[in-house]
Amino acid sequence: MAELFSTSRPNVVIHIGNIYSEGELDKISTYKNFKQLRKEENRMVEKEIPFYNFDMIISLGYRIKSSLAIRFRIWATEKLKEYMIKGFTMASSAEIIINSLM
Repeated sequence: MAELFSTSRPNVVIHIGNIYSEGELDKISTYKNFKQLRKEENRMVEKEIPFYNFDMIISLGYRIKSSLAIRFRIWATEKLKEYMIKGFTMASSAEIIINSLM
């Protein structure tokens, strides 16, 4: 995720800790370790790799200060506005149709 938002890994770790400690997200529903085999020198080593869901990506995108995070916020906010406007328009249209049938 550090690469996704063009920031450092320690910065991401700090923000994730804050997201959990502030109660914005729940660790149980947003985080899972997956085991992965990797070859290191002559041997296979099993490593646990942390994975986070999309809720965490969104939360990080609104906390991290980088040019990529800014672009993400602009994109995410625009999509949310579109969804809200279209959803409102559809709900209003449905209400008008239902009222005209009564």
